[in-house]
Amino acid sequence: MSQLDLARLQFAMTSIYHFLFVPVTIGLALLTALLQTAWYRGGQVAYLRLTRFFGTLLVINVAVGVVTGLVQEFQFGMDWSGYSRTVGDVFGAPLAMEGLAAFFPDWNGQVLGLNEVNSQYQQAYGPGDHVPDVFIQYWAMRVMAYLASLALLLGLWGLWLLRRERLTHARWFLNTAVWAVVLPFLINTSGWLLTENGRQPWIVQGLQLTKNGVSSSVSTAEVAISIVAFFLLYAAMAVIAAVLMTRHTRKGTGPLHQGDQPAPEMTY
Repeated sequence: MSQLDLARLQFAMTSIYHFLFVPVTIGLALLTALLQTAWYRGGQVAYLRLTRFFGTLLVINVAVGVVTGLVQEFQFGMDWSGYSRTVGDVFGAPLAMEGLAAFFPDWNGQVLGLNEVNSQYQQAYGPGDHVPDVFIQYWAMRVMAYLASLALLLGLWGLWLLRRERLTHARWFLNTAVWAVVLPFLINTSGWLLTENGRQPWIVQGLQLTKNGVSSSVSTAEVAISIVAFFLLYAAMAVIAAVLMTRHTRKGTGPLHQGDQPAPEMTY
């Protein structure tokens, strides 16, 4: 494998791993805030116990997610210095906007065949193959769409059971819901593969090819060694996070200690 292939593999590995934690952090933060608000407004101790239970899981997830995100920042300078020199001053906000635009394309646009698109790109940017890996595009799109539909149907099934007051006794649904926890991660990963592979061979559309964005001062061997190092580091972090979250989850919400009870309001 070339330096370019290894650099892309490394960034794909770290990005996918990092974004396993991002949606969990967003979801747990919202859930914890809602539970805290429910306890504050209603005073029910059960909500306070749930707030502390999910809040601890949130802290563990954030701690691991932050570390994996920092590695990505170092990679811009280590593996992609050419890209950083080109757009380093402005790529923060524009990249966020680009990501949103990539996931929400203009559905009213004209649909063209790959050969026609490639011909237009050749006229605009010079001779070459401007078609991304069709296999990845084909299956990433379908995995994302099909699993998202499955998750929606599962949610509607749960809502139907809830309205009929049968949710807590529906063993088929509860067992299925436990295994369905992996669906958002697969959907998220497929979406990233679809987006990032779809921009190839560009790293900055129309301005810089991916092959021109890699660092010329880093050798192929150095990139390969760093991939192994990051893989071992991430594997260790995954084990630590899994142990901590599993241990905390098995403890359950637990009873509140006497000092944890909310203080009574003063009356006059």
